[in-house]
Amino acid sequence: MFKLPIVIIIAFTILVIKCSSIEEKSKTALFISIPFIGHLNPLLHQANELYQRNGNKYNIYIISCSNMKKHVARNCLNTTIKFIDIGQCSNETELELVINNAIINSNSFSSKLTLVEIILKKIYPQMYEQALKSIDPNIFVAQEKIIAIIDIITFAGVDIADYFNIPYIINNADLLPYLSWYDVLPSDYNPTVLHHPPQSTHTIERNLFLRTILPITRCLLTIYTYVQFDRPLN
Repeated sequence: MFKLPIVIIIAFTILVIKCSSIEEKSKTALFISIPFIGHLNPLLHQANELYQRNGNKYNIYIISCSNMKKHVARNCLNTTIKFIDIGQCSNETELELVINNAIINSNSFSSKLTLVEIILKKIYPQMYEQALKSIDPNIFVAQEKIIAIIDIITFAGVDIADYFNIPYIINNADLLPYLSWYDVLPSDYNPTVLHHPPQSTHTIERNLFLRTILPITRCLLTIYTYVQFDRPLN
């Protein structure tokens, strides 16, 4: 007598569990960064924030080189965030020497140029080629939404996203101060890489000042460019 209702309840429970499971795996976020902790850290914070808010809906992946694996593991403890190890991207000893030289000679243009050269000539092709071999295309199957969040100078990340036909967002802390206060309301400790100290954050007072003055500066530069170049050429 009671068998049919029990069977219906069990079937309904299984259906709910399956639907929940599908929902959990319906979205994917990829965070892609060169193997520099300063560039990876903002993405780790975003990945952890996404996990806290929607960890039951998103498959979250951090994509970087082998030497970032332990750092990611330390910063993503007790989460389901996964690290996709694309292998060794550059000679670590050489990279460390160049970074240390850039830090010591922070005002030296040549040291910064050497760092950019390594990123473009060595890390870029290695990241791109190795990522295509390391990323399993099956993680994108039956996904309702896929998005890649890419560090501003991780040039290979854009091409990786294009290869897999994934829409992407460039994580650019420099962009924030140029938005007017009426675009995004200022708040304490917004990220930026323009000011010291403390690096990477500034308070609401400075935030409001930057949001007010920089758009005006940008408009003046636009007018100057028009007067100096565009109008004479026309």
